[in-house]
Amino acid sequence: MQRIIRLWSNLRISSKIALVSALCSAAGLLILTTVMVHIMTDHMLEQGKAELQMRVDQLVDLATLEHDMLEQKLRGDLRTAELEFARQAGDDVAHWEQKLTFDDSKPHAIGDYTLPEMRLNGHVVSENFELVDRVLDETGSTCTMFQVTPDRWVRISTNVKKSDGSRAIGTTLDANSPVYNVVLSGKTYYGSNMIQ
Repeated sequence: MQRIIRLWSNLRISSKIALVSALCSAAGLLILTTVMVHIMTDHMLEQGKAELQMRVDQLVDLATLEHDMLEQKLRGDLRTAELEFARQAGDDVAHWEQKLTFDDSKPHAIGDYTLPEMRLNGHVVSENFELVDRVLDETGSTCTMFQVTPDRWVRISTNVKKSDGSRAIGTTLDANSPVYNVVLSGKTYYGSNMIQ
């Protein structure tokens, strides 16, 4: 430290002024750089937030569009299924369900259940895959017919296949399922659900 004091004392006044000026300039430059880095960091952070929000908005818009397109396809596929069932019933779409009949004298053992044979305009539906396969051929979508029992629906015809390649008949939709009451009230259920 004494060496620095001695060096300082030996400097001419112009050198001292130049050195103090250089130190002040360096300090000012350091302060200015610090402020600029802070401002730029804030700006970049705000810009990053805006960019992130824009990307989130784009993803939400894309998800909404995909949802709307899937819902539109689902409505079309449901309409196709209704038209197929109406054609089989020889009736219009509004009345095809009235042509469903059940024959207790011809029970079907489907999974763990023994159910009366379901017919549509005399055409056997129980364990018959003709209608559901036509829907698959026309729409590329799965189609299932359930038979309603007091506490569950039993899948009696479907184009859904299990991992072994067999049809997933005999599987059930429990009365506690969110689908159960919505569909029984005459509405269409949109969403996912586990069929057991």
